[in-house]
Amino acid sequence: ENSVEKQRGIYEKNNIFIIGIDGRSGSGKTTVANESGKYLQLRKNNYQVIGLDITARLLKRGKEIIDQDKTNINIHLTCGDAMVMPFSNESFNVVICGLATHHMNVPRMLSEMRRVLKSGGRILIADAGGSHLWQLSIIKIIIRVAAFLYFLAVENISRAWAEAAAVSNVRTAEDWNAILSQFGFVDIRITELPSKGYWIPAPLVLEAIKSY
Repeated sequence: ENSVEKQRGIYEKNNIFIIGIDGRSGSGKTTVANESGKYLQLRKNNYQVIGLDITARLLKRGKEIIDQDKTNINIHLTCGDAMVMPFSNESFNVVICGLATHHMNVPRMLSEMRRVLKSGGRILIADAGGSHLWQLSIIKIIIRVAAFLYFLAVENISRAWAEAAAVSNVRTAEDWNAILSQFGFVDIRITELPSKGYWIPAPLVLEAIKSY
């Protein structure tokens, strides 16, 4: 409902920016796992929460879920590209990205996250973590085929191709530490969460601060 121009630079403090809106969620709450495995709940009256997703369908579903709870007055959704974010420099105190980085150009995304984040602001990223074995060509091919077949069975062929292509973009904890440091983030903390199965990569939760 709100235009990008109206949202651009409108919030002065306590702003939270979320990349990727899961319209399939069953809850109106916007949450992200932090390093202790608890949840940071973003439905506080002193926060403005801006959600960004490139998929209009998921934004529509996300809005329906949010609108079910009339206390979600501080949550606003925008359709846009996380690698060309429609926001002014240093607009947000916190930037969150959940289960999306493996579909993106990570250096471009981190550059944009740093641009829109205030000095001393915090980023939180949650995504699948890779293994060093994934760098082996034969292992990478096997994982791509497995990902394609799995998502073809449970979703559709478009999702299957997307997930298979994303395998090469899954990073290890060491990879993330290096690239976050490269882009000027400090106080980096990386937590590996329990995997649902030995064949499934353990999720990583990353937290870092934009240096002054």
